[in-house]
Amino acid sequence: MYEKIKEAAANIEKELWENRQRFHDFPEQGWQEMRASVYIADYLKKLEFQVLQGDEVHEMKARMGVPSDDILQAHKVKVLQMGVDSSELKNVENGNTGVIGILKIGDCIQKNKVPTIALRFDMDALEAGKPAHLCGHDGHMAIGLGVARVLSQLQKEWLSLFRQEGSHICDNDDTDILEKTKSRDSGVVVKLIFQPAEEGVRGAKSIVEKGHLEGVDYLLGIHIQPSLKTAICTGMTGTYATTKFDVVFHGKAAHAAAAPEQGRNALLAAASAVTQLYAIPRHSQGDSIINVGTFQADTGRNVICDQAVLKLETRGKTSEINEYMEKYARNILEHTAAIHGCTCEIVQVGSAPSIKSSIELRELTGKVAGKLGYETLPPEFWNVSEDFAYMAQEVLNQGGKTNYIGARVPCSGPLHSENFTFDKQALEMGVQTLTGLIMELV
Repeated sequence: MYEKIKEAAANIEKELWENRQRFHDFPEQGWQEMRASVYIADYLKKLEFQVLQGDEVHEMKARMGVPSDDILQAHKVKVLQMGVDSSELKNVENGNTGVIGILKIGDCIQKNKVPTIALRFDMDALEAGKPAHLCGHDGHMAIGLGVARVLSQLQKEWLSLFRQEGSHICDNDDTDILEKTKSRDSGVVVKLIFQPAEEGVRGAKSIVEKGHLEGVDYLLGIHIQPSLKTAICTGMTGTYATTKFDVVFHGKAAHAAAAPEQGRNALLAAASAVTQLYAIPRHSQGDSIINVGTFQADTGRNVICDQAVLKLETRGKTSEINEYMEKYARNILEHTAAIHGCTCEIVQVGSAPSIKSSIELRELTGKVAGKLGYETLPPEFWNVSEDFAYMAQEVLNQGGKTNYIGARVPCSGPLHSENFTFDKQALEMGVQTLTGLIMELV
């Protein structure tokens, strides 16, 4: 069966790269992935997936960091200029981007007897002077569509094979990974979640709160990563938890010479807060990070500034450490504003917990990658924060298992660098590995 997976992925090699280029050539930032959402939904419908869009995907009030209406409408104009019909944008034009494709294979009438496997693929581009795909999300979307194509082509054949063999391909009887599925019928529910707004960890929360991870037994994700050699990293032992804030200090304007005592200096309050934020005592139990990335204040040379804006983040090696940093930062912001007679408005625009891959799925990933002929690398801590963690935590809380896989390939530069691109083998490798895992988990 693995040879059939490899053959099916090889047969769509050209299509995989063409899809990657489609997304790469028209990069769309978080909550603006309109053209990508329309294309993905149409692609999945042609493969006879059930497709969810718009408010079917998100709990709308739970979305974080959605751009202003002006920004969304300006991007809509660009999408229309690309030839997308206005009727196709109805579900996705107001920050409602993202697509969920559902494929039910085999005997799925009794839901409790078949596993539900969800795969998550992030969609958004970065802002690097202008939008650009510098983190591989264009490749992740292409991998997701490739998985859909291969599943659609092979579903009848591999279900027939499983029923004949009565066991799984990898002979995993020595592990407990599949204990939950031994009494199940031969079938599976596959959810392909194309998630917007991963950058800034903004997009997963509203999908989780809509209930799409309820009843999911296994959650898989993949990320293309720079490496000197081609290999599969079988999982991660942790990621940074994080919280993202936008903070607005409100003061009172006054003439800087004639009546400075009548003003309330928001710039001074914000500047004082910045210095105090960087003085937060670090945590003894692991990495604790804070960074102020943006400081904006502008009225005039001779005017007491009445408004200042900070954009900052906290991170921690564990969720508990991040909570420590977040609480400390909030206290500093609020009290520093008060000292200078100002107020501050703190808006959380993104967050994610720390998360570990399930050991059993890491081991299974290694076996699958080995069967496909790929070198494997052991799990490691990833020095990033990932929106995938929101979904993973939900699955783990209900007794499921999760894994986030690294597709390691030679790249032209590090992630988020202006010259980043990746070896196209990452696409085929990702499709093969994820499809093999799905088939093993049925």
